[in-house]
Amino acid sequence: CLPTHLHAPAAIAAMKRGVGVICEKPFASSVEDAQAMLEASRNAGVPLMIAHCLRFTKNYAYLKRCIKDGRFGKLLTYNSYRETPKPDWSVGNWLANTKLSGGAVRDLHVHDTDMIIGLLGEPEAVYTVGSDTYCRTVYRYAGKAVSASASWRDIKGVPFDDGIDVAFEHAWFKSRDGIVRVYTDGENFDPFEKEDFSDFSEEMVKCELDYFARVMSGAKNEICPPEESYISIKVSFAESDSLSFGKEIPISSK
Repeated sequence: CLPTHLHAPAAIAAMKRGVGVICEKPFASSVEDAQAMLEASRNAGVPLMIAHCLRFTKNYAYLKRCIKDGRFGKLLTYNSYRETPKPDWSVGNWLANTKLSGGAVRDLHVHDTDMIIGLLGEPEAVYTVGSDTYCRTVYRYAGKAVSASASWRDIKGVPFDDGIDVAFEHAWFKSRDGIVRVYTDGENFDPFEKEDFSDFSEEMVKCELDYFARVMSGAKNEICPPEESYISIKVSFAESDSLSFGKEIPISSK
């Protein structure tokens, strides 16, 4: 839980000493640092997991199942948003320093970028508009319309808010303010009442830490492997480049 620019040196030092690491998102303050962390994990033979907490929510688990088994046909559109008060609590206000934090693109928007990658894989390209405090990205996937937005709201008292809308060929998934519904063929229902989500508590951070404890005990990391987190940070930097240069940025295969 260190500031982002300190993730790599601290994590690498721990792994060189044989200590497994769970590291807060975003992965690191550069793609090169993320690569060095992955290499340190492999060389030491100890687990590394980036704490992308949205992967430990029922929303993510349910959508992953729907895509995998094709129960509602193909995914056609995906749109999400995330809004929080502007963070003013960091030591030395480092979060407000875009060179250190990456701004809202890296520190907030990466949540939804990672969720999209976990569900749909690596995009072909990204196009991002906005500023250091708010942004929207369109992710290029063949045959799908995928976008996400994020905002740090500089207004006192503004609440946290997020939402997801996903259209499948034969259903619509809608999540707002903790209320989740699926609409299909004239029916609408709470998807979490229909199947077992006992491994996913309402406290996603607790669920995440319990899962990492199992990984430390030898379980395979299937929910949040660091190789996918590496793709997410790579895409996040492409989003920053798109914002800076005002154009679509292809995602490198490296």
